[in-house]
Amino acid sequence: MNNQLLYQIYLLKIEGHRPASEVEKWFTRLFPNSAYPADRFNRQVDKVAEKASTLSETELKEFLEKRVDFDFISSSLDQHGVTRLLDQGLIKKCRVTNEMVVDLVHFFRKENYSTSTFFDTLTALSSKPLTYSHKEAWKEACRVEKEHKKLLKNRSRLQLEEINEFLHCDFATGRKPCKTPAASVTVRLQPNSDRSSVYTQTCGPRPDVVRSLKQKILDAEEQTRVVQDRANLLQQECSSLLSKSRESCSENQCLKAQVNDLEHSLLKKNEEIQSVKEELSSVSLSKLYKKIASLTESSNEKDYTIKMLEKKCETVKSLKKDKLSLQKDCFRLNKKKQILLKELEEKDGLIAELQDMLAQESQIIRTRTGRYNQLSDDMRKTIMSLEGDAGVSASKCPQVIDIVSKNLFHQTLDLPHWTTANKIVEEAHAVAKIHVAEALLENKNVTLHSDGTSREKKKFVGQQITLDNGRTLSLGFVEVATEDAQTLLEVTSNVLMELSELVGEEETREELLKSMLRKVCTTMSDRAAVMKSFNEKFDVMRREIVGGEIQTNFLHCNAHYLLGLSGACEEGVKEVESNMEQPLGRDRDSLFKNWKAEESAAIRFIRTASSCLGPRGDEKSGVREEWLVFCKKEGVKSKIISHRGNRFNNIFQNSEAVFILRNEIEHFLSKATSGNNKKLKSVLLDARDENIQAILCAISILYMHFTAPYWRLINSSTKYTAFPKYVKMIRHRMSQWIEDPSILLNQNCKGVFDDEFWKVEEERLDNIKEYANEKKDLVIQVLKVSLQKMFLVTSRQLVEFLEGGAYGEKLSSSQFRQLENCPLTNLIGDRAFGDLDFDMGHRRQCSLFNRAAKHMLKRNRTMDWLSNKSGAEEERILAKGRKVGQKLKKKYKKQEDIVRLKTKEKLVENERKKHEKELKDAKDKQEIIDKIMKEGGVCKNRKHVEKLDTAESLKLQLRYHKVVLGKKNLRLGGTKDQLRHRLIVFLEEGKVVKGDCPSPPRKKRKLASASSNSDSEDIDSDTEDESNTSDSDSDWSLTMPDPHTSNFNSKGLG
Repeated sequence: MNNQLLYQIYLLKIEGHRPASEVEKWFTRLFPNSAYPADRFNRQVDKVAEKASTLSETELKEFLEKRVDFDFISSSLDQHGVTRLLDQGLIKKCRVTNEMVVDLVHFFRKENYSTSTFFDTLTALSSKPLTYSHKEAWKEACRVEKEHKKLLKNRSRLQLEEINEFLHCDFATGRKPCKTPAASVTVRLQPNSDRSSVYTQTCGPRPDVVRSLKQKILDAEEQTRVVQDRANLLQQECSSLLSKSRESCSENQCLKAQVNDLEHSLLKKNEEIQSVKEELSSVSLSKLYKKIASLTESSNEKDYTIKMLEKKCETVKSLKKDKLSLQKDCFRLNKKKQILLKELEEKDGLIAELQDMLAQESQIIRTRTGRYNQLSDDMRKTIMSLEGDAGVSASKCPQVIDIVSKNLFHQTLDLPHWTTANKIVEEAHAVAKIHVAEALLENKNVTLHSDGTSREKKKFVGQQITLDNGRTLSLGFVEVATEDAQTLLEVTSNVLMELSELVGEEETREELLKSMLRKVCTTMSDRAAVMKSFNEKFDVMRREIVGGEIQTNFLHCNAHYLLGLSGACEEGVKEVESNMEQPLGRDRDSLFKNWKAEESAAIRFIRTASSCLGPRGDEKSGVREEWLVFCKKEGVKSKIISHRGNRFNNIFQNSEAVFILRNEIEHFLSKATSGNNKKLKSVLLDARDENIQAILCAISILYMHFTAPYWRLINSSTKYTAFPKYVKMIRHRMSQWIEDPSILLNQNCKGVFDDEFWKVEEERLDNIKEYANEKKDLVIQVLKVSLQKMFLVTSRQLVEFLEGGAYGEKLSSSQFRQLENCPLTNLIGDRAFGDLDFDMGHRRQCSLFNRAAKHMLKRNRTMDWLSNKSGAEEERILAKGRKVGQKLKKKYKKQEDIVRLKTKEKLVENERKKHEKELKDAKDKQEIIDKIMKEGGVCKNRKHVEKLDTAESLKLQLRYHKVVLGKKNLRLGGTKDQLRHRLIVFLEEGKVVKGDCPSPPRKKRKLASASSNSDSEDIDSDTEDESNTSDSDSDWSLTMPDPHTSNFNSKGLG
């Protein structure tokens, strides 16, 4: 029972206007075992209602959920074990306070208990012995209660602390002893005694009297100890008897309470019996007659319902008979249905025969078979071959077949719709994957190729495998959200699981997956950090699934070595050009003074010439068609390739092509250029510079003797195990050429591999060598610097094939078998993405799933593989493709949706980071502005800078121009003098000092941080100091940034 029930009883009494006796009856019916008197119950209900009215909403919820304790007196007494039963065995000794005494007096008056019981309870509760009698204790308690009532009446004038202090005071436990006056002592002084020695004199009896008294005292103490021991024993016996008497008293009180409760319940029962007798006496005979009449009416109604139910039972029996007859009819009709179905099949056969006869008469050849008129396997293979081998789109396949059949064979075919042809391409995807899975299981040492690219802001991953015979099969393309190691590992595992599902049953898929992973013993990729992490994760996955100690070879694409050579060559050319006294090519012309390019002049000439004169060049400034007409007229052949195509060798190859046609280019552009086409004029100015042509001559020599033979090597059928021999030859030749670059200018000099892979046109080589001997000094300098940097690239990227490398020494027999037929490069991935580029340009709306199907059919020669199968095997593979083709399409579509979701999440995260960075940048700018304001403002001239004493102040000024105003080229390091010099030069000339990234020079020097009124004024450096000599010390801060602005531009505060 909780407080909520008592509160509801209170509301029932007050708001429901129910008498207390009725509420008590209702309560006793709910709780028949309750033995609480009515008066105590009513008091508890009133107490709960009174307390609930004073509580807040949250406190009221907690109070109503608490359990009701009818033995509760007060909180001060409850925590010391004092309840209504006054069980002295439960009472704990404590310090008796006035609050506890007031609560006890209130309870004893309410319950009409005797004062002796009050005294026993107070004795059991107090930790100190009481010296009062039971009447005196009751009077003292009544006095404390009266004082408490007086304090409550005067609480408007008193503070709450005074009342609490009174309640927490100790209750007096006995009479206070009377104060007796101290005994007076008369001290007599001798006539000849000194006043100072008065306090040392003793008064009292003689020493013999004192000794006798001490002896008596000791005897008395010994008697006292004996008496005390007896008293302690008596006290223990008294305490045990007292505890027994208290227990008996508590038991008597409990029994009395139970007797009272039983008497009370007996009275209630008698009252109920009396009330029932009164009700029975008040009932008249008329009411009984009325009840009998109503009962007879109800019995008549029941008889009527019984008759109706009997009629319904008869109807149910008749319905059951009808049901049995209908079931017999259904059985008979099912037999007829089976007979009709058989007849229908026979008639379908007759209809098919008639259709064939009609087709023969009308010259229409049927391409559908079976009951459901499915396309024949021959038609499916035809559509797959047209899609993969011939490159015909799925929507055009029926039209192409119809044209060929009508024009060559004069036959009309029953052709499918283009949507059906599109579904056949989905089946072709599954057939191509089955081809790859079977080839993977049939070989022992397989190489896995991985590469990635981005097209139209989408990321794609392509994978291929190389078999034991050196043949490469493609696994198609997969779109991903991020090209990281974990994503590549998931793509690889998904592809292998997909292959195992296509060729195996559900029970054997796990074993097939282990077998495939066991056969993939080599991987090949580029040198990106992502691929390094992928190799580690793939090795761990392979070991976990396959089990045991297995070795995985991680190879790198050797074509990427040419990219390193291109970068090293460009660094060497840039170093040579930086040591020249005058700028080269177009850099001398004032027209191009603001054209910035971080690349060297020679590399710029190669790029711009191939962009203007080569294929897939600049559509706006290019003159490709005019150039080809000019070459045909002059009788020369242009070998300039696209700068965007072959990224591995285009710098070297285009340098040779541009250098051979240097005179024709100059002659053509001198007539073709106009004043508006600045790009062509740039190419013309570079073509006329002899130093640029000499640098191109040196790069052409490197192409003829080094990069071209290497390119032919990696594209040849050379085995991977033979590649270390060629790497050692490269290192040996490069060491010789670095010591004496003039060897390359000799007419008899061969390539880096001697006569092997040496294939040049003698006429072009003689032209290059002849010009190189004319500009011998510059050519040798470029060759030496470039070869030194290329030698470092060789030592870094091809270290695995040199002495001490992983593949430089003699290989073990197992490793030799694994690497024997591995390709030298990963160019198969570039060629696959070339197919993807071409397909995306021609079929804009095609899905990636269908693009991958077309690519695999083309590259893997899947239809040739299928034609070599037996009839039953071919039919099984095509049936498998029909079964799983659409499922694979749905799986890829779901993967694309996941990629879109991840891309969206990535965009949201990037936007959040960008916003945080903007807030951080704005905060940093604001901090710099605040520090500038504390320093006095922004310096405008030399005089202001010279007043700055510390390096931190100078750095703060430079940081303001760099961070707030966006002058990115300023450096913040160096000594105080260097910082001052750098700031002065920037303020006066608007440029950075040598050693920083130089800005283009200006004719007139302008204040870099001038205000908006002085931004358009050109200030000469000679007049600037004169105009500032009269400035006072207080006017030195001419530009004060606004701390409330958040937008900044390059000239000042926005």
